[in-house]
Amino acid sequence: MKSSKLKDSISITHKKRIEILLSYYSDVLHYLGAFNLTPEDVEDALQDTYIEAFTYIDKVRDESKLKFWLLKIAKRQGLKYLSKNKTKSSNEQPLMECINFPEVGSSYSSDKQINDLIRNMNREKLRELISRLSDKEQKVLVLYYDYGYRLKDIAIILKESDSNVRSISRRSKEKLRKMIENEDIDLKP
Repeated sequence: MKSSKLKDSISITHKKRIEILLSYYSDVLHYLGAFNLTPEDVEDALQDTYIEAFTYIDKVRDESKLKFWLLKIAKRQGLKYLSKNKTKSSNEQPLMECINFPEVGSSYSSDKQINDLIRNMNREKLRELISRLSDKEQKVLVLYYDYGYRLKDIAIILKESDSNVRSISRRSKEKLRKMIENEDIDLKP
């Protein structure tokens, strides 16, 4: 009788973990998109990520770290597929093609407008501008734009408070905006 309850408990936990993993599907897809893979390779890497995750899901002890564990697997898979296609440069990747480009010379006042501006920049130029920022500002922006982490997750990774990471993000985006406006940078990739 006890073993039956234990099996039920384990299967519920297993199902719950699978549901949690599946809830991160779009995050993993976004993360793999940063590797400049072909759509077919992104699909394959995504599939391989979830196959590996489902295979080893019982090895995870702390459910609160499932997302980070899953993204670690995705990173490994993304790098595997990237090494297969070394002909492409990771600096040429488009970020979010569906966002409209803001008019050059217009004022970027809202956070959404600044995010759209940054997401649509030429990757090489964006990396050059980010390299001019402080180390902490660089880390926040790279984790946010390249890896798709939420600010709350970045705070955990950097061992900073949520409000501090939000402030760093806001200030560094504003610095980027000013650099872009002052240098009259071509925004299109």
